Amino acid sequence: MRIVDTHCHLNDPLFAGKLEGVIERSKESGVTAFIVPSYDLDSLARTEELSRKYPEIYPAFGIHPWFASEGADISLVEKYSRENRTVAIGEIGLDFSEEIRVDRESQIRLFVEQVELAINLNLPVLIHCRRAHNEIFEILKRYEFRIKGVMHSFSGNQEMLTKFLSLGFYISFSGAVTRTHAKKYHKNAKNIPEDRILFETDSPAIATRSVKAEDVEPRHILEVIEFVAALRGTTSERLASCSTRNAMELFRINLL
Repeated sequence: MRIVDTHCHLNDPLFAGKLEGVIERSKESGVTAFIVPSYDLDSLARTEELSRKYPEIYPAFGIHPWFASEGADISLVEKYSRENRTVAIGEIGLDFSEEIRVDRESQIRLFVEQVELAINLNLPVLIHCRRAHNEIFEILKRYEFRIKGVMHSFSGNQEMLTKFLSLGFYISFSGAVTRTHAKKYHKNAKNIPEDRILFETDSPAIATRSVKAEDVEPRHILEVIEFVAALRGTTSERLASCSTRNAMELFRINLL
């Protein structure tokens, strides 16, 4: 069984010095490919370096909305995306949570610039979204049928799930879905079509029910898959196969 962790930050400094072990343990668990998105300007170079060193790491380049106010210039994102075996533009998006002190106008401007870059480069997008589902949907709707991508660690309701599916987007589930009281996530995971489902860890940012966030590695994606399989009354092998097939199609990677 080959599994793709479709969103993990192996470029995070927390993994420095121990990445060899992380990748080895993941492979032993069946996780053989990793989509690794950048998030700020400094992480662009780290992401490139890792993708050159480890062929199983597939890079995505983008600026996260948390860093939209730091004079983010997407010319570097474009440079890295053109020069490497890039599979997506990301991590990009909008975050309108109260604790995020980045003005909405800067976030929206950066998001739109990167969506248009993805269209120009014929790449999908990896989208971070918190408390901005309607805004992101309305922006993406302008580019309907011109842009594909994934709503990473999706936190929207059933109505928004349907809307993003109507745009041709994939929906990814992380350790958040394994939380006992995450009923909205459970409902989404039960209802999403098999041909649109993806799995991820977002390591080291999102805990699973049994592993705290800073200890999460790509191998822990198995807990996510097993949990969703139980919700759907199917096997983890079937869902892992669906997710891998979907990831290969979206990111245009060949794992056979």
